[in-house]
Amino acid sequence: VDWMVVRGPAALKAETLPESHRRILCVSPGFGDQARLDAARQVITRFAERAFRRPVPPDEVDRILRIFRLADDRGESFERSVQVALTTVLASPQFLFLVEPEESREDRPLTEYELASRLSYFLWSSMPDDALFDEARAGTLRGHLRQQVVRMLEDPKSNAFVENFAGQWLQL
Repeated sequence: VDWMVVRGPAALKAETLPESHRRILCVSPGFGDQARLDAARQVITRFAERAFRRPVPPDEVDRILRIFRLADDRGESFERSVQVALTTVLASPQFLFLVEPEESREDRPLTEYELASRLSYFLWSSMPDDALFDEARAGTLRGHLRQQVVRMLEDPKSNAFVENFAGQWLQL
């Protein structure tokens, strides 16, 4: 025997996995290539929408899914193949920066997702939470802006606003 490879554990129960793992890998792949691909598409779409703070068009998901396929074709596990694909999301400028749309000569209103991002980074110094994403997705954030600001200021994460904004502005 020249070498031997053992992969395992053979079967993990979902409840034994860490919470972070279960939140990212929200679905389990079925049997067959198409089932793995569909599960990967669902995981990648969900993760990319949170990371990019906006809806992700299918062609963008397909580009990330190609990375998954490369790792999967090499014989990597489903989890490892998804990990490789999600690493490309985290290395993307769309994740690292708040990307503004093309510059134009005319002013335009912010989209609901842009408003949610600006609001959360201003008040929390962090990405929007599920409530802000839900409002942006439904197109109701502008109508419920006051309630969302009050909710966000009551959250302990708003201490970042006091420390960062007041500290930089007033040099306190």
